[in-house]
Amino acid sequence: MTKQTAMLCAVFSLFGCGAPPVPGEPGDTRIPSDTLRAADSIGVFAGDENLMFGAITSVSPLPGGGAAVLDRATAKISLFDENGSFMRSFGGFGEAPGMFQRPSQFAVLPGGKIVVGELMGGTTLLSGNGEYLASWQYERLGGMPLGIYPFDENSFLGYGFSMLQGDGSFMISISLKRYHAATGEVMGEFFDWRVSPRPDTDFVPAYVSVATDPERGRVYLSRFNTDAWRIEVYDGNGTHIEDLELFPERRNLPAADGSFVPGVIIVSYMYQDESGSSGQHYTNIPDYHPFISDLGVDPQGNIWARRGGASIADWDVVTPEGEWLREVHVELDYSEYSFPKLVMGAGGIYAFALNPQEFFQVFIMR
Repeated sequence: MTKQTAMLCAVFSLFGCGAPPVPGEPGDTRIPSDTLRAADSIGVFAGDENLMFGAITSVSPLPGGGAAVLDRATAKISLFDENGSFMRSFGGFGEAPGMFQRPSQFAVLPGGKIVVGELMGGTTLLSGNGEYLASWQYERLGGMPLGIYPFDENSFLGYGFSMLQGDGSFMISISLKRYHAATGEVMGEFFDWRVSPRPDTDFVPAYVSVATDPERGRVYLSRFNTDAWRIEVYDGNGTHIEDLELFPERRNLPAADGSFVPGVIIVSYMYQDESGSSGQHYTNIPDYHPFISDLGVDPQGNIWARRGGASIADWDVVTPEGEWLREVHVELDYSEYSFPKLVMGAGGIYAFALNPQEFFQVFIMR
């Protein structure tokens, strides 16, 4: 059994004592900057049932504008246009084709098809109207989708947690692969990290931020345990193309003992020690904040990298070629309990809170 606690991320940039500020660093008055604000919102505390959410677990921009919202409490996906007006919903709890039991993550592919990943490894492909197209089961024991990212009209990237059984023991696998949406065929592998399920296992090498650019056929990946600000660039087959490296003066900040590090996804797993005793444990928290705690690709194809550390609201915007363009401050409620998640794609930029203080809603960002 697995349990997910999703946290979202922060970043802060530091420069050495006496070192002159560099572009993109605090103290540089030449920094081109912008502010991203909520122009409108989708969701109400009470009233229209089409606008009431029980527990938003994922949001995905629609290719032509607008957003799709997955509500874990109802197991439904709702579609809204670019102005936030309700269009339709589908899904729901059940075992019939096109219905779900434990929906966790989803994505809208560039052609409009929708991929839904469930706890315990079930994956369903729907049309843009919610019609059932196909389903398949993740090949390993259980399975938890930690992230689903659109790649092209017929495939997506799955960042997932699962357990492998062999030789009378279990292994944990955290992987990032490209899958055919209808069949589950693996079309590209970026990493498949395997360890023994022990309380002292270091899970930090498996923590990554991921974004895809369907227009260019590119995958962007940043590892939480990297020693510098770095974005790895891959093609859809998992072939490494180049690394984008900026801001050499930045230093990653230590995390407070026992505190959550925004951006880290925590899962639980079963383990058994040499004496035969077993128990349940949780993946560990990193000792340091990552340099990049979240990634995205905006409607213009530019890469957004959220700074990891002290400033949860600040992002660096970089061209696909690695040229730094500007910083963006996201103006949202970044209180301790809300942790807004920014999602973007060809259809626009949206935000939602994983654990809001009042009620669930989606913000249309401008």
